[in-house]
Amino acid sequence: MRHLPLALLLIATLAHASKPSETERTRETIMTTVAGQKIALQACHTAALKKAPTLQGQFTYSISVAATGKVTKVVARGATKQSAELDACMIKRLSALSFGPGTEQTINYPFIFRATDDPPPVAKEPTKEAPVDPLLVKMFDDASDKGRTGKHADALAAYHAIQATERKKKLVVPPGFTATLLLHISYEEIDLKKLDDAQKTLESIDVSALGKATQYDYYFTLGNVHGGRGNLGPMSADMSKAIAISEELGDKTSRPATCWSQMIKFSLRAKDWVFVKDVSAKALEVAKELKLEDLEKEAFVAQSEAETELKK
Repeated sequence: MRHLPLALLLIATLAHASKPSETERTRETIMTTVAGQKIALQACHTAALKKAPTLQGQFTYSISVAATGKVTKVVARGATKQSAELDACMIKRLSALSFGPGTEQTINYPFIFRATDDPPPVAKEPTKEAPVDPLLVKMFDDASDKGRTGKHADALAAYHAIQATERKKKLVVPPGFTATLLLHISYEEIDLKKLDDAQKTLESIDVSALGKATQYDYYFTLGNVHGGRGNLGPMSADMSKAIAISEELGDKTSRPATCWSQMIKFSLRAKDWVFVKDVSAKALEVAKELKLEDLEKEAFVAQSEAETELKK
């Protein structure tokens, strides 16, 4: 029997009834964020099929998201009686998502999975990436747990162990998983203050293999690495790419404001007053246009400090 996990159902309903605000995450942003982890989520279904070969249908999960974008709680709506394993895996994967800054939200997100004997249609899109080997998914989850609890050295070693296992077992790994793995390696290298290593890791990633929301994370992270190393030009270029992607995702306020704020902070740290004056002036213009009060204050203070230093 061939089991084919159906593509994720990209429909999200927001559980709250408040009016949309400037910082509320859009439906498109939510969909893109979840779709960026499609491979790992499909792997949950693939693993569950081993114990429940007929497991299929719609499965909805309620995702509580904090203002920071971090997921605070995930609950299976109508728990899967056929497979508690599927719910446990889906809850774990969804809990690791980051939706970016915005309002507190509860998202009811349905997924459709299918197990079938039917052959695929003759006319079809190009073959999709194969599911990730369950062993690698488990190793990835274990490494992520270590990183979330502050055990960054252990997490980094665990991520490298995944790469070693891939080579030893000669596993075929989808490009999306490889790109995501490298991105997480860079996170741990940054936490361990290995900025040179982090830059090399980030620059080895095939960005096209990442989902759009994760591409934002990539450029934002690379921008921070350049900023931390005092390379303000490359930092600005990467942050600009991150801002452009956030706007494509429908977010013209939260993510861009964070990018501008980071550029101001790194330029102040470098004491490059010409750069500070330039970036703060641009940030101030954006802040006034979008009514971002916190960014406006930060940019105004930075601009004033730069003008004072340049007069000395």
